[in-house]
Amino acid sequence: MTIWLYCLFGNEELLMPYFLRHYAPQVDRLFMLDGNSDDATRAVIAACPNASIEASPFIDGGYDEYALVDYLSEKSREARGRADWAVVVDVDEFLYDPRGLRAALDAYRKYGMRAVRASGCQMIAEEFPTGEGQLTDIVRTGLRDREYDKLAAFDPWLDVAWSPGRHNCKIDVWAHQTGLKLLHYRYFGPAYLRERNARNYARLGEADIA
Repeated sequence: MTIWLYCLFGNEELLMPYFLRHYAPQVDRLFMLDGNSDDATRAVIAACPNASIEASPFIDGGYDEYALVDYLSEKSREARGRADWAVVVDVDEFLYDPRGLRAALDAYRKYGMRAVRASGCQMIAEEFPTGEGQLTDIVRTGLRDREYDKLAAFDPWLDVAWSPGRHNCKIDVWAHQTGLKLLHYRYFGPAYLRERNARNYARLGEADIA
């Protein structure tokens, strides 16, 4: 079974090591789409053997959420005939199953599933974590958040049309809500959250702000 992952990134040098540590052992290829990064994030990704950095329409700024979901719908079609599953996540979204992502997706396909919707959780810590471990082991406190239930993995032969934020989508088959969790990591104390929100807002294009 082959899994391809797609993720748009900006300035995420703090979180990216945890992201790669989580996903790189579980997927075959990570297509990391540069969204106007100018810190050390690219260097962190470049050190990951199965990750590649690609330009995106947002590499020079002007990020637009409506344009992004259309772009991801088209981009994920590159996996057709080459991967069994396409996974589309943000840098702060960690898909978690105690069996491991690969084992979970393999089981889902054996049951005939072609699209999986993960159950959202907001994870919380008083400060940004440190250490070489897995973030899913370090920060285990969180709250169920149905607003963050999202299509997590799908057969790339399916056409997907997301709403802005990818919270909802149209897809050709039933998206099964299984035990797969989407752990959303951004609440690492007020200072981190303020800085992250300000950084993300600065990326927005005129259309998004309007």
